[in-house]
Amino acid sequence: MNIIEFKNIYKSYNQNIVLENFSLNIEKGEFITVIGSSGSGKTTVLKLINGLITPDKGEILIDNQSIEKIDKIKLRRKIGYVIQGIGLFPHLSVKKNINYVLELGGKSLNEVDLNILIEKMGLEKKMMDRFPDELSGGQQQRVGIARAVAANPDILLMDEPFGAVDDITRKSLQKEIKIIHKNLGITIFFITHDIREALKLGSKVLIMDKGEIHQYSTPDNIRENPKTKFVKQLVGII
Repeated sequence: MNIIEFKNIYKSYNQNIVLENFSLNIEKGEFITVIGSSGSGKTTVLKLINGLITPDKGEILIDNQSIEKIDKIKLRRKIGYVIQGIGLFPHLSVKKNINYVLELGGKSLNEVDLNILIEKMGLEKKMMDRFPDELSGGQQQRVGIARAVAANPDILLMDEPFGAVDDITRKSLQKEIKIIHKNLGITIFFITHDIREALKLGSKVLIMDKGEIHQYSTPDNIRENPKTKFVKQLVGII
């Protein structure tokens, strides 16, 4: 069952065409990793999913419903969003940051559910009353992920989330996001600039260049059967 569908999407910025006749189906529960050259359109595709930008032509469906017909606030409450810069609110405690999206809808995590979530994210209970600037970069990223999944979204968008942390923290976060994906059955759309990370995490890998899909397949198939010269160059650096 498809949870996200792109149908013949055209998107340009001024006279710069970013996506042209772009079509893609993402099945519910997939972990899609996305890699491509700078300006390939991968971040544009991500932002189209939660309506941060709109296509010039074409249609995007979430759960078989055009996002043009879905209230954008309701849409975004079903979609978690994690960015490299983390985007935590510096004036709010860790606990309030995690509960922020829920509180917009008049809810919050009870103490038991909060403790379960922070344990899954490798955080400690004593951190809940601290502020973001009192945490390391890796801890801040864990809080950002916790906030994104606290409301049990159907889809989690991640835009190079581990790009600014050290290698040891990155490997730990990779392990944790795979566990979260398995436990929640959530659909993840994860942009990375690292082909190793893409092949390690993804149930499917989307490889893009200049607004085109060069290959969309399983990691094993991409390793064994790279379709284009661009894919061969990417896989060849491993």
